[in-house]
Amino acid sequence: MFLTNDLNSQMPTVELLLALQSHVSLPIVAAGGIGSKGDIQKLVELGSCGVQVGTAFLLCNEAKTSKVHRTSLKSNDQITAITNVFSGRPARGIRNKLMIELDYISEEVPKFPYASIAIAPLRAKAESHLSCDFTPLWSGTNRNACEEVSASDLIKTLTS
Repeated sequence: MFLTNDLNSQMPTVELLLALQSHVSLPIVAAGGIGSKGDIQKLVELGSCGVQVGTAFLLCNEAKTSKVHRTSLKSNDQITAITNVFSGRPARGIRNKLMIELDYISEEVPKFPYASIAIAPLRAKAESHLSCDFTPLWSGTNRNACEEVSASDLIKTLTS
């Protein structure tokens, strides 16, 4: 996805899959916005050899997702954006104060892994007050499949 720093040129998963097929002879694994059996079937029908599901697992019982992160994932009014302020590398997360204040993509952010180390004290203090202002709230654009179930139950739902 991140072939350029121009975030406006990024493509949705289906568009990217279709564009890559005519230029790549290797198997393509689709990732991004996948949260249902229907999503998986569509991508396989379009030529993906497999999929990577991410956000759907964040509320699973086995996930180590923090309390403030879980609360944010359950909220339907949250907006996601791509940022590098938490890790030094671009990734999608639910918008919060740190992303807005430091700008979503900043050249001044320390390189990976130092950005997360630098904000750790702020994050810990904020989370102790149940604030997510300094927490990386990783999330894709499709949180519809996020449920508090076991990972095995989610896999069964996605594959049966």
